[in-house]
Amino acid sequence: MKITHAASIHRDRDELIRLPLPTFSLHDVLSDEEIRRIEQWTDAWLEVAMELGFVRWPYVIDSAMVADIQSCYRMKMAPEEAVLFCYRMHGESRLF
Repeated sequence: MKITHAASIHRDRDELIRLPLPTFSLHDVLSDEEIRRIEQWTDAWLEVAMELGFVRWPYVIDSAMVADIQSCYRMKMAPEEAVLFCYRMHGESRLF
């Protein structure tokens, strides 16, 4: 069974965002494997957030949510846990 990630589907369909993501600077500090894991985790986070009704496509993310998501990834939360955590915290207070 082939799994296609939510963000990848939308990137492929949307002419404005089909261009490669600007990851050139990430390759200087992260391995290709780590970048792939981050992209998969982020796709899963977006898919869960959409399924639970927290976000709709197209999703415009603010810098506070980016910081929360990055913290959740670094804490090794599952994407499902991170969605619930982020939306419980977002707007109430900062994580750190």
